[in-house]
Amino acid sequence: MKWLLLGILALLFSVTIALVALPDPGYVLLGYGKYSVETSLLVLLVVLGLLYLGLRLLAGLWHMPARVQRWESQRNDQRLQRLFNAAVIDFTEGRTERAERRLARVVKSRQAPLQAYLSAARVAAQSGADERRDAYLELARQRLPDAEITIALTQVEILLSASQLEQAQTILTSLRNTAPRNSRVLRLLMQLYVQQQDWQQLRDLLPELHHSQVLDDRQWQRLAVKVYRDQVLALSSDGGLKALKEGWKQLPPPVQQDEGLLAVYIEQLVRIDGH
Repeated sequence: MKWLLLGILALLFSVTIALVALPDPGYVLLGYGKYSVETSLLVLLVVLGLLYLGLRLLAGLWHMPARVQRWESQRNDQRLQRLFNAAVIDFTEGRTERAERRLARVVKSRQAPLQAYLSAARVAAQSGADERRDAYLELARQRLPDAEITIALTQVEILLSASQLEQAQTILTSLRNTAPRNSRVLRLLMQLYVQQQDWQQLRDLLPELHHSQVLDDRQWQRLAVKVYRDQVLALSSDGGLKALKEGWKQLPPPVQQDEGLLAVYIEQLVRIDGH
């Protein structure tokens, strides 16, 4: 369309010049060394116009392969996006097997987005297909090495959902060294320790959870009460009255003010004193 418009404009321009120059076409003499060319001004203008159009045409042909490649890439991206959207709909509506088949087709392409690999891994995990789950994640690592942290975080989420805690802990330990201040790493560590009921590790993590604002004040206090309740019970069982009182003094003031935990503390004091 663009070239057709340029051609029409060039034709109109040539006709206009011809009509204007018809009474007096002008005269042009070009010389170089022994060679010379004589022509009318009208012919020279027409030749220059044709030369310009010819150069533009050659430039267009030169860039044609890149334009075709770009068009094919855009078309492939649109096809992958349609497939991905259809897979998401299938998964949301409970058609898990068909969703995974479609996602598997998407990730065959090197142009597949990161979300396609992660979604395929989640769908496979929900089907209990751990090998396919790990294969999708490994393929994502190979093709998108810059997204390693995101891939690892997704893998941990999947493993925690499947209660595969040892594998999740191994990956989180590595992430802790790679991205120690990442809020998702801290949140997943918290989730891991809760599932493991590892209250000591949770106690050590509480200050970071507070300072990094991974949890708001209410969420943090609720978790802290849960963690320190276990500590109060352990002190009352193993350390006696003195250890219980000393341990209570070391608790954060907001935690000491929790009515439920305070009731547990008083109950243990009465129990020990009664013995």
